[in-house]
Amino acid sequence: MCFQNQSISGGADCRQKPADISGKDIKAGDVLKQVNGQVVGSKEKQRILFFQTFLDNEIELVFTRNNKDTTAYLHPISSTALKVLLYDEWVANNQSYVDSKSNKRIAYVHMKNMSDGELTNFKREMVSEAYKRDALILDLRNNTGGNVHDAVLQFLSQKPYAQWKYREGSSLHNPISTAAKPIIILVNEQSLSDAEVTSQASRH
Repeated sequence: MCFQNQSISGGADCRQKPADISGKDIKAGDVLKQVNGQVVGSKEKQRILFFQTFLDNEIELVFTRNNKDTTAYLHPISSTALKVLLYDEWVANNQSYVDSKSNKRIAYVHMKNMSDGELTNFKREMVSEAYKRDALILDLRNNTGGNVHDAVLQFLSQKPYAQWKYREGSSLHNPISTAAKPIIILVNEQSLSDAEVTSQASRH
């Protein structure tokens, strides 16, 4: 669950947020009423109350649900940590959207940057599920760059060289390859450095 204005709304991948820890009695639709004993009025007052909290201190939140009050105690996280979680939620929502619209026929893979860690994640996703699908969307929007474009492009250029099937089986299987299927690379004005190189080089 994620805080949004004065209510709680469900998200696709908010499991790591404080409100989603097992045992916390917070549900979608709950309306925030108090923060550490102080009544929440306007949105500006809500922001001030949260700014006054400390990361090392537990905060007391009172919600209204079906005209009854319920209290929850949470440990806040930093704004930087929250941004990371919201970014991951954005990626998860994109994945769910593509899965839904394509009936899981199109793979969606996002790379936050062009580092060795993201390259490893990219390859892991490609060899686990993405290679089984009919097409690929590689999302490099907001990618902050790095220097792994060559490895990414080489992986994407792998062509099928054989087919195999189990003895007495009827289904043919291809080795992991992506060049034989449609590939879309998404970029935007926030795609930097190596992300731009990857996008441009993939056109040749």
